[in-house]
Amino acid sequence: MFGLADLINRFEVIFGGDEVKYGKPNPEIYRKVAKHCNVLPVDCVVIEDSPPGVIGASLAGMPVILIPDMAQISCEIKRLACTICNDLFEVENLISFPQ
Repeated sequence: MFGLADLINRFEVIFGGDEVKYGKPNPEIYRKVAKHCNVLPVDCVVIEDSPPGVIGASLAGMPVILIPDMAQISCEIKRLACTICNDLFEVENLISFPQ
């Protein structure tokens, strides 16, 4: 996925579900990335499209930008997000990425 979108080189660190003991909604993967990057969870931004991801990031203490997928998202999940965007173009307008 990252390769097809030419995004792979924009990330210094990539962790996958195979690198943690517990999957989402457990916050382990989010905490592991923050610790690896020596960054406080509150200083991270997570972009998620699924309820388990939103829950996990929220439990890790990270602000979440929700881009709902095709599935209906409950009000409870929407409340966990700091903002909701329709697509990545809207996210791009909220945050700036290093070139």
